[in-house]
Amino acid sequence: MQLLTYTIVMKTRFFLRDFGLKAKPFSQLAWLIVPLLLMSSSWSGEMSQEGSSTAEPSLTAAQMPSFLTQAEQLPTNLPDSVQNAVINAAANLTGISANQFQIIEAEQRNWPNSCLGLYEPEIACTQVIVPGWRVVVQADHQEWSFHTDGTGDLVKLANSPNSPGEDQGYVDLEGHWAQSCIQRLGQQGTISGYPDNTFRPDSSITRAEYAALLNQAFPDVPEGRETLNFVDVPSDYWGEDAIQTAYRKGFVSGYPNQEFHPDELVSRVEMFVALASGLDHSTPENVSGILAAVYGDAAAIPAYATEEIAALTQQGAIVKESLGGNRLNPEGAATRAQVAATLCELMFEDSGIPAGYVVTPVED
Repeated sequence: MQLLTYTIVMKTRFFLRDFGLKAKPFSQLAWLIVPLLLMSSSWSGEMSQEGSSTAEPSLTAAQMPSFLTQAEQLPTNLPDSVQNAVINAAANLTGISANQFQIIEAEQRNWPNSCLGLYEPEIACTQVIVPGWRVVVQADHQEWSFHTDGTGDLVKLANSPNSPGEDQGYVDLEGHWAQSCIQRLGQQGTISGYPDNTFRPDSSITRAEYAALLNQAFPDVPEGRETLNFVDVPSDYWGEDAIQTAYRKGFVSGYPNQEFHPDELVSRVEMFVALASGLDHSTPENVSGILAAVYGDAAAIPAYATEEIAALTQQGAIVKESLGGNRLNPEGAATRAQVAATLCELMFEDSGIPAGYVVTPVED
């Protein structure tokens, strides 16, 4: 009877969930009603007569809620290897028996580096996107969060009951104008800092790092171009796949002679043009008038970039190089804070960037 009830409830839950309906309220009621219906109906007797004479295995009342919780929250595509790796890691960390742990939450994530978005002293993190999982386990009324790669070969503790957690702020951002934006992007795994828990907001970023960052920030942008093998990006270069993906999505382009210059610093104009191109922003009317009205150095903006700069200007996504300034400084190196701030302006309705750092669109 218990097994039959469990089967009916679970199948109905999955049916409801597939249609976007809440399954939990049904379950709570069904565990009380379904057994009564089965016991009082001839359907229950008919099923017993037609079934096997072998006694059905029973589930204890204590087991059922555990199965329900696990079936409700775990994605069906969570690999067994990841589940086993996380539970074994938790057991080794805590000394609690592995069979006492229950996975209560799991979500697919794309980590921004080889450290799975986490940092340890003296360990260098390669800036490369790593598909994986964030998995939360529970035992003795306590929870542990882990980051993994796609197979469970790499598992890292993100936070535990005795640690400050994975969303702690970078130590060099206090009072910085882009602090809230950077922390928000870091918490969702779009950007990452350094092993010493610094972000270095005023440092520059290379073209290869920027390509990887764009892929991470905008994973759903479709690919519209064929692969182009750049002569200065060998197949064993850490960012080769990121560069190719960003190129196919239309974010980045190369230089003459099929070169990419992966280790060169991204200029401010390149930063903006890449975003406008990959996100396919529409060109506004009167491009030259918009640029002249806003930028004191409009004449220095390269001809190839005028339409893209005007488009992002009207989108309110151009971040100034200094508070209250009116220069674009197109050839200046983009800082990590400027890159983060531009992403926040494009991704969030409330970017957290002070108004004085963002160019105001030109009114018609």
